[in-house]
Amino acid sequence: MYATGSGVEQDASKAADYYLQAADAGVSHAFRGLAVMALNGEGMDSDPVRAWVLYSQGVELGNAPEPKLLAVIEKQLDEAEKKEAAAQLDRWKAQRQQPD
Repeated sequence: MYATGSGVEQDASKAADYYLQAADAGVSHAFRGLAVMALNGEGMDSDPVRAWVLYSQGVELGNAPEPKLLAVIEKQLDEAEKKEAAAQLDRWKAQRQQPD
């Protein structure tokens, strides 16, 4: 709603906040929205590493893979950033497997 301005004034910061709340609750498609926002610097600083991690988290939680979006994100990453993103995803996966 806030990301597109549907029925409300467009506000990227509010959209990012709501996406973050949804992602924290495990809503898989929120990760895709956050990934695009992180990639484009909408409502947050532009961060392709964060975009890759968020995109990948969404896929892990059940989002359908989007090869074109992944290619756009990966095009902005150098090899060191790809390794860092993969390490962040691995840490997230390990944390999810920890019993509460």
